Amino acid sequence: TTTPPTTTTTTEPCIPCNYTLYDEWECHGWTEVIVGAKNKTPLTHLPKREKSIKFNRQGCSITLFQDAHFAGGKQKYVAPSDNYCLTAICYTLSHNATSVQTTDVCLTGPEPMPSTPPTPFPTPVPPSLT
Repeated sequence: TTTPPTTTTTTEPCIPCNYTLYDEWECHGWTEVIVGAKNKTPLTHLPKREKSIKFNRQGCSITLFQDAHFAGGKQKYVAPSDNYCLTAICYTLSHNATSVQTTDVCLTGPEPMPSTPPTPFPTPVPPSLT
């Protein structure tokens, strides 16, 4: 009998989801970075200061909560593409999120996109430009 040849496949290591929270609109300013699937309460560097979020991978999701220990108002965001900047989080959570839950595509696979994506609060116009 003959034994079929053994094939070895090399798989690339999975790159975990990275979430960069910013204290300014359009992914600028001071940051707090969360890597992978985490339940974080309270936020270490930007509690109640976040305004925008950058996702490194499509399908990564983050849920922001107003209160510590994942309570109060909440909003979930899913990245529709790689290196996606959510330019403005919803108004009720802008400068108001205290805890977060994140997913990691390496562990769970990509999150499905919501049927109707949340509408971010428009970027405010400085008074000097109006």
